[in-house]
Amino acid sequence: MRLLNPNIRAYASRTVIISLSALFAICLINCLPALALERKSEWTVSAAGYIWCGTEAGLFQFDAVEETWSRAQAVDIPVEEVKLWDGSLWLGGIGVMTADSELGDWLRFTSSTGLPGDHYRALEFGDEYYWIATDSGAARYDPILEEWERLSGADIQFNDLAVAGRYVFFAGDGQIYRFDREYENGVFLDSTDGISGGRYRWIEELPGELWFIGEEAIDIYSTDSRSWTSIPSAGGCSPGEIEQIFNDGDRLWILTDDEVKWCYWRGRDFQPFPREDRLAGYRIREIAGSGGVYYFATDRGLLIYYENEEKWELIDQSIGLENNDLMRAAVVSQLVFLRSNQMVQIYSLSARRFLPSLILKDMGAVSKSGRRWSWDQRGLGGGAAGGDVRLKGNYSYIRQWEEADFLDRHRTQLYPAGKFSGRQASGFYDNTDLDKIIYGASFRGLREDNLRRAEYGNRVNYTLNNSRLLGETTVEGVQSVIEFGSRSPLRGRRAFKLEGTYGTTAAYSASDIFFGQGDILYALSHGDLLPGSAKVFINGEEIPRTDYILSNITGTLNFAFPGSELLDENDKIQVDYQYLLPEEGGIEFAGGDLTLSQGDNFNESFSYYATDTLNAGRLAGEIRCGSGGSDFRFIPEAAFSRSDTSGEGISGRGRFYGKTGNWLLSGGHLFRDAEFNSFDPALTEFGGLRRETAAQLGYEAGGFAAYADYSFQAGEYGEENTYKVKGFYSQSSNLSLFTKAAVRIADGDSLQRGHREMNFGGNFILDDNALNILNFRRFEIYSEMKLSATDREYPLNQDSAQTQIDTRSLYLRMMCSPSGKVNLTPELRLIDKIRAVDGADSDPFIGKTMFRGTGNVLDALPGVRHYFRWNGEYNRDKFAFGKRDVYLYKEGYFSTEFLPGRWREEFSSFNFGLTFYRSERDSLKGVNDDFTELWGEEGEYSFFTGSDILRVTVFPAADWEFTEVMTSSEGESWGITSRRFQSQSTVWWKGDNSQVAARFYYTLDRALAQTVTYNPNIEWHYRWSKGFLTRFSMAGTYKDEESGDEIYIAPSVYFDRYFGNFLRNGAIQLRNDFRPSYRKTTGIYKIRQAGLANALNIDIKLSGKFIFRLISSYEYTFDLEAEEGDSNLETEVRATVKF
Repeated sequence: MRLLNPNIRAYASRTVIISLSALFAICLINCLPALALERKSEWTVSAAGYIWCGTEAGLFQFDAVEETWSRAQAVDIPVEEVKLWDGSLWLGGIGVMTADSELGDWLRFTSSTGLPGDHYRALEFGDEYYWIATDSGAARYDPILEEWERLSGADIQFNDLAVAGRYVFFAGDGQIYRFDREYENGVFLDSTDGISGGRYRWIEELPGELWFIGEEAIDIYSTDSRSWTSIPSAGGCSPGEIEQIFNDGDRLWILTDDEVKWCYWRGRDFQPFPREDRLAGYRIREIAGSGGVYYFATDRGLLIYYENEEKWELIDQSIGLENNDLMRAAVVSQLVFLRSNQMVQIYSLSARRFLPSLILKDMGAVSKSGRRWSWDQRGLGGGAAGGDVRLKGNYSYIRQWEEADFLDRHRTQLYPAGKFSGRQASGFYDNTDLDKIIYGASFRGLREDNLRRAEYGNRVNYTLNNSRLLGETTVEGVQSVIEFGSRSPLRGRRAFKLEGTYGTTAAYSASDIFFGQGDILYALSHGDLLPGSAKVFINGEEIPRTDYILSNITGTLNFAFPGSELLDENDKIQVDYQYLLPEEGGIEFAGGDLTLSQGDNFNESFSYYATDTLNAGRLAGEIRCGSGGSDFRFIPEAAFSRSDTSGEGISGRGRFYGKTGNWLLSGGHLFRDAEFNSFDPALTEFGGLRRETAAQLGYEAGGFAAYADYSFQAGEYGEENTYKVKGFYSQSSNLSLFTKAAVRIADGDSLQRGHREMNFGGNFILDDNALNILNFRRFEIYSEMKLSATDREYPLNQDSAQTQIDTRSLYLRMMCSPSGKVNLTPELRLIDKIRAVDGADSDPFIGKTMFRGTGNVLDALPGVRHYFRWNGEYNRDKFAFGKRDVYLYKEGYFSTEFLPGRWREEFSSFNFGLTFYRSERDSLKGVNDDFTELWGEEGEYSFFTGSDILRVTVFPAADWEFTEVMTSSEGESWGITSRRFQSQSTVWWKGDNSQVAARFYYTLDRALAQTVTYNPNIEWHYRWSKGFLTRFSMAGTYKDEESGDEIYIAPSVYFDRYFGNFLRNGAIQLRNDFRPSYRKTTGIYKIRQAGLANALNIDIKLSGKFIFRLISSYEYTFDLEAEEGDSNLETEVRATVKF
């Protein structure tokens, strides 16, 4: 864990500490009500094995194992907010405090040490800076220079801030200040930028949007389109009345002083909470939770709502709550922290009991600690007169036994650091990896020093992404950096930076392009992807990772969002990723980058890299100018290469960007000759001569935006011109319209010769205020129509034929809620395609009709809830040269739950219900006289019941049966029928200190052979006391088939015992897992064996500096057929000293 930088400790507040008693600070805040945070601040975080809570009496940590509270003694300010970044705690209140969450060593910042003001408003981290909003302005903290820099011109009171891409937004009283991190300047926005103005209370961060909550309106900034819209209310709630906006991942909740509303946030169609009758009589202060379980902090206790089970639970004084009048609620690690007057209460969701409360009035005053030389938590060190020397690290001695053989290992980690007057030198040494020793050293200077930074060291798997020659290539090797030039605040920087690298490429970047072919499996050009490196785009827009499944091993892509089956050749799919190289496949290279910065208006850089077969260099510059809201940039670039295989080549690029008022203009041109080469295949994957030109003209004002695009590409396969026009219009939250048109013309050997496309649509919403005559809660219509035509060379029967594809599609969705208890969402999608092929006897026709509908009915009868869904799809395909395809698909789902009213109040969670699901498919596919027919159906039926103590779920039938018959041109037919039947039952019981879960699976798989499988599983947990847990589990398999059967059983006994406060705050933890097993199989391979496995872990910690660990595993297997056994014992003993 580290503070800001692994070896940096800020110096500013170590010599100046403002000492205010907690009582005086509380009185000060009470005297300044206008400075209290209006948004719901973060007051609990989990770090370093503790849960930290900020209160008006300081900072406290809770040990969930020992169930004890302790105080952070150095924190002497009321804490309004607690934040955690990379192991560092940041506290907001009267100034800002920060420390490493494991080691302490608190630092204090106030207006006397760099902050614009003493009263904290908000703090965020982004782009290696910490950004703060105060009552007197905005600033950022540079962890390298270890100082705060005030943002020029931002000297008003701000209430909140948010980091979004290249911009940092500060919301204040009547104004929004936008700081551009790329150009290092800021500007106040006004009505010409699309905002409504007025006082902004806070900023709500949502996926792809920032909501600026004002007094009279909500201004919404789209981080994707960088445009503004404004809505006067949220579901009829005035922005000034909103107390909380809560995002649970799927929906948005709005909390006011008298009601709760929610919506799926993309639609912004807020509606009253469906169970608002259950909240009658409660004053809701805060909402927390996710995943279908929500917690309401009220004036009458904690109200828990289980949405999926439609049950309620009230936690109040009748079951142990000390104070019913709750103000805040937070859920951390199965614990609900409840904030009330002078008290923090904890309710354990797993143990179903209350843990010790924190009574603030019983906590004494904080103690003061001065400067010292000692061996403390941060290591050996100390200093005087502004100096500081530290040595942090650990040493471990490890002995490993495997039977009679043993191996000794020594591991060392060292982190020396020294600082004087703010300048810092640090280093590191790490030999924990047997194959590679990692080392490095660095120096950081102050702002006025000519030598600003110097670094040297080897890195493992670091990524170079700032070079056009290497692209986003991941390398392993050694890197050095040296940087000269003093830096003045924010603007007018002068710098000279030289970076050198020597290493071997470990991964290359690549980009694959597909055209849609429905919901199929798309195979990338490479497998063995670098985890987390892939990005997927559809028609130029990146889609979230939840919408697709990508295998890093095989490089296969499958989409998982509704409507993915409609992707066709007009949909462009692009995947950018990195793939790992084999150990012997990397390229050894050396090179570097030289950057010269002449302030904000001119920068230039030169890059050069070389291998034994390739040399390449690049020269680039950037010119910027602008004032008064105008911004202009020009970025020229030139590159050369010399290769043993392709000879010498050159490449050039120029880009420009300009914006003034509401108008913007951007574009660029690229030239690359046929011989140019690069280290990164993705930069030259198209090969040969290439030219590209692009330009965009746009206008943005309020809810209206229009753009005109032009692009030109030329290469070995021909030329292509593309023209696009886009327009958007939004009228508050009730009406939004869009239209798009595009024309793509290709010439040469390109398969796609021409494409014309137009689509338009809109969204119309009416809420309950406009529909009160019809008694509707919500009514929304979304429609989109798309027309396109494509001319392409399409090879058929080994001949190239000119093909024209005309596509017409219509998508219509309606959402309506006739009352608060009935919700309906029907969808209709029509797609027609006509292919005109030269030389064909008839024009082929493809058609698709899809209908979907969902709905739910609450309390249709007293205590009854229904949910239903129906999907239907019909495809028809008549193609030239004898191909035909008919596909019919139907699916239905129905669920009902019975919630008896009198039982609901008495057993707050008791319910039972039924579900029914059925699906049918019928298709015919063929070419000429060969065709395949497939038909079948599948279904599922289930019953469930339960309460807080006992739950039972039964699937008496989950079956499917399909028949596939193939017919050849000679009239021969053959087929196969597959059938599968599954049943699953679950029983769950929960007591005060224990719980039991039993599951039983039954599977009947009938194809060429019949297989019956039984999978029983039972698990029992019992907590004897705090720190002592036992678990017993039993897993088994019984499989019966025509070729043989299988029996497998494996019980397990596990215990976990923790002893705290052992020898000066030490601890002992014992964990053991004992697992015997038996397996028997018959058939071709006969196995009959018994086994025994045991795993033992012992951890002993003394004062956090000495750790002793014993890890032992024993396995014994006895073959009952051969009457012989085999055993293996592995033991590791590790002793570690931290300093």
